[in-house]
Amino acid sequence: LPGPAEGGIVPILVGDKDLSTEPSLSIDGPGGGLAVNLDDQLRFMRGLLAGGALPPLEDFKVPEGRWGRFNRGIDYGRGLMVIRPGGLSPFMKSYPDLYGHSGITGAFLYYVPEYDAVITGSFNTTAWGRSRHVIFLLEVLDILGRIEKG
Repeated sequence: LPGPAEGGIVPILVGDKDLSTEPSLSIDGPGGGLAVNLDDQLRFMRGLLAGGALPPLEDFKVPEGRWGRFNRGIDYGRGLMVIRPGGLSPFMKSYPDLYGHSGITGAFLYYVPEYDAVITGSFNTTAWGRSRHVIFLLEVLDILGRIEKG
């Protein structure tokens, strides 16, 4: 396979096993996973924010009090996750919420309305899939907050 610079797929690691060389990249059968680059993810999120071919991101949000709990500080509904930093730690109540989704291999795509910022990326390993990428996102929020304050 060509590497990422040539438009190929980057390694996707589960332990020491590289799944990018397997016949199917889907971990969950017909889960709908896509192989896209970060520019595509950014365009997708900006498209959701603008509306058009898909309903705008605002239409995916679940009314307050109706979100399902995914994990402590992370709610889910209508295919959208919201990471609520104040729900993760009382010391993070001043941090804004992130709206988007996380994948099992540490991929993520979130929008932060307070900063009009899209945060997207992938660590390409299941080791970052559960909580480590959330810690990374919180570090990015901290940086965005400091930039916003000047």
